[in-house]
Amino acid sequence: MWLPNLSGALTRIIWFVLPSTAWPKSSHLVGLLLNEGKKSAKSLVGVVVQRRYRRSKSMATKSAKLKVTQIGSPIGRPKDQRATLIGLGLNKMHRSRLLDDSPAIRGMIDKVHHLVRVEDVN
Repeated sequence: MWLPNLSGALTRIIWFVLPSTAWPKSSHLVGLLLNEGKKSAKSLVGVVVQRRYRRSKSMATKSAKLKVTQIGSPIGRPKDQRATLIGLGLNKMHRSRLLDDSPAIRGMIDKVHHLVRVEDVN
């Protein structure tokens, strides 16, 4: 990913995954911000993102379902959080949906984790 820099040089983010020693089923997604000058000199500006991703045991089974219930209101929240709730099929308080357990659904739940309650359904 290339980003414009104030000095006119291009700034590039390089993403890579580091395995975690603290938890056997997790990893760290790290982005390094590199500043590339006019003579292709690269200097490390900083680490952009370090976020822990954990795979649950329920994601391993094909027929795993999640019951997602909206417990918080999106009023006063950013528009992308409201859109994520709509993407999950939730738009009113205390409504529930049964969803397949997939990484995409887990990512959406992680984005609005403060607005929903998640239960495993077996």
